[in-house]
Amino acid sequence: IWLGCLLYNIYSYMLYCVMARYNDFFLLYVAIFALSLYLFVFALIRIEPFKHPLSLLSRGAAKTVAIYHMFVGTLFVLLWLSQIITGLFTESIPESVVLSGTPIVYVMDLGWFLPALILTGILTLRRHALGVLLLGIVMVKLFTLGLAVIGMLWFMQRAGIPEQGVTGIVFLTLPIASLVMMYLYFKNVTPKEYYSG
Repeated sequence: IWLGCLLYNIYSYMLYCVMARYNDFFLLYVAIFALSLYLFVFALIRIEPFKHPLSLLSRGAAKTVAIYHMFVGTLFVLLWLSQIITGLFTESIPESVVLSGTPIVYVMDLGWFLPALILTGILTLRRHALGVLLLGIVMVKLFTLGLAVIGMLWFMQRAGIPEQGVTGIVFLTLPIASLVMMYLYFKNVTPKEYYSG
């Protein structure tokens, strides 16, 4: 859970550093981003999933949670690509880029986080210890991100900014579904040695 929250901070404060208009809190954004990044790296390298008797999901729970994350990753890849490709054909800029002024969300999601979701799901389906370990981390990040986006959509609605259509609906259901997956994950963790393959 701690690593998942750090991953959320890394993602979110990178966006703040790049997307937010320069303000008096800029150095604070950079400090939180950097601190979260280094804490995440140092914590991750201390974990030895192949040597220590950590935890491994039961097969049923592993399959359910892994497929869910692969589905979410694939869904958002298709959503973002549809916006980008539509913009190419209509010679227009995607609405999310117009609102934010930068395509950094596309860069971070398509280049990093969404592939990580899909690959983590694949590794978990193959009963790879690293996949099961990373699954818990990206799961918490996905849940916290969903909560943050719901808050953002609420403020956008109050500010009179148009709704995000299908994307908004997906984000509204994301925290609920992710909470169910987190329950399955942590409930079904059993003492067992991590192993590869």
